[in-house]
Amino acid sequence: MRDPPLVAAAALTLGCVLANPAYDVRASASESGTTSASTSGSTTAGVDDWWDPAWRHRRPLIIHNPTAETLIDPPIALFLTPDRLDFASAAADGGDLRVVADDGALLDHAIERWSADPAALVWIRAPKLPPGDTPLWLYWDNPDAPPVSGEVFAASYDAVFHLADRLIDDLTIADATGAHGGHAYPTMGPASALAGRLGGALRFAGVAPDGISGDFIDVDAPPIESDLWPGLTLEAWVLHAQRGEHRILSKATSTKPADHVVALGIHDNAESGDTALYLRLAVDDGLVQEYQSELLAIPHGAEARWVHVAATWDGAEVRLYVDGAAAPSRHFEVDDTYVEAHPLAGASLRDGAQALAIANVNDLLLDPDEARYWIGDLDEIRLAARAHTPAWIEVQHRSMIDALVDYSGAIESSP
Repeated sequence: MRDPPLVAAAALTLGCVLANPAYDVRASASESGTTSASTSGSTTAGVDDWWDPAWRHRRPLIIHNPTAETLIDPPIALFLTPDRLDFASAAADGGDLRVVADDGALLDHAIERWSADPAALVWIRAPKLPPGDTPLWLYWDNPDAPPVSGEVFAASYDAVFHLADRLIDDLTIADATGAHGGHAYPTMGPASALAGRLGGALRFAGVAPDGISGDFIDVDAPPIESDLWPGLTLEAWVLHAQRGEHRILSKATSTKPADHVVALGIHDNAESGDTALYLRLAVDDGLVQEYQSELLAIPHGAEARWVHVAATWDGAEVRLYVDGAAAPSRHFEVDDTYVEAHPLAGASLRDGAQALAIANVNDLLLDPDEARYWIGDLDEIRLAARAHTPAWIEVQHRSMIDALVDYSGAIESSP
């Protein structure tokens, strides 16, 4: 169960290998089989149902939950393009934006990116999302509106890294929940920032010439105390630029499986060259277990594309997901049968004082053989001390590919 050595070409310059896919919200909706909104004419609504006449424009939105489960506090992504919102009539920084439930309740929101080109990215928190359609209103155009922002993620996640950090003035990596800060290794900087699958992202170029240092992030403010976690959800958007055994995130003192609390990463097959998603997990005082998806789950190199990956443990079962759907996996070195869920009973994750690392094993590398640097791009990494359900993972994926919200209603003007 030892990791294979890092491939020799780990220091390859990514720009020569892979052109960054252009972010196109309309292409995303088309690929998912949904219909994007078209430009709608302005109408005048009745005064009776207008939330506040100081806001001069609004647009109806409909969130469609395709599952049979009512979700509590899910974050939802709004992609606001010029045909969905008139940026000329909104505040320059989006500070007059409001999202209102059909009953008049104001929803929490947070702006990750405010730009019409290619789209503004706004996160909202839906306190309750039942199956089927949930109507909302998007309001803007009030020059006197004070900027507001709400708590979107803390109700459902323990750490959320948009990885939209520019790394211009310092190497701080923001946690959208405010609970756990991160710091990028000094090999990273402004050149690491790029347009991601959602808003901004970071590019990780692997190992530096010294063979030990390289691009990664420590989550250390404060460290995540894993023995207090009775469940687990890990999520990330990944673009794997080069074949190899690379970590998305890890909490381990070495590459030895026995030294792990948790790790999510990519294995490559020595014979075929294909890659698979894997999860290593240790609960209570037990030995680490490893689960691997089928090969070809995560494309790399010239075939690389953005893929959403997730893993959960609910105290009884382990599950892996790729692009919002269950990814059948095998219990490595125990059973070669691929199933959607594996039994793993425990009260909490195993204790471990090591800080969580993004894009590598840890920050204590003394030998090049210990390096497992990610080579490629990462976006929207999330952790929760609970297991979110298959319905939750599906809705999150659909939200982030712009396949959950209907913007087709017409823009309306205040009476």
